[in-house]
Amino acid sequence: SGESVTVTIDGQATTSPLGKKVVVKGAKDGVTVRRILEGDALVETYVGKKGGRTNEYRFTAKGMQVVSTIFAPQLPRALRFSYSYR
Repeated sequence: SGESVTVTIDGQATTSPLGKKVVVKGAKDGVTVRRILEGDALVETYVGKKGGRTNEYRFTAKGMQVVSTIFAPQLPRALRFSYSYR
């Protein structure tokens, strides 16, 4: 529907249209990002030649919760963790 989302991490902002995979400007190895809305979460997936990461952002009454999953062939299995901002 033409909507875009901007996410800023460590002072670096990336903007992309919802649902479309785009190359991250300035990233090495042609890393791409795709952002979608899934229920009450913004889900973004970064993929590069060596693996990737998915972040799920959810806003709650107490702040924001982020669930991240890192995947790569070098890992025995995906690494999943979460953190909260209040």
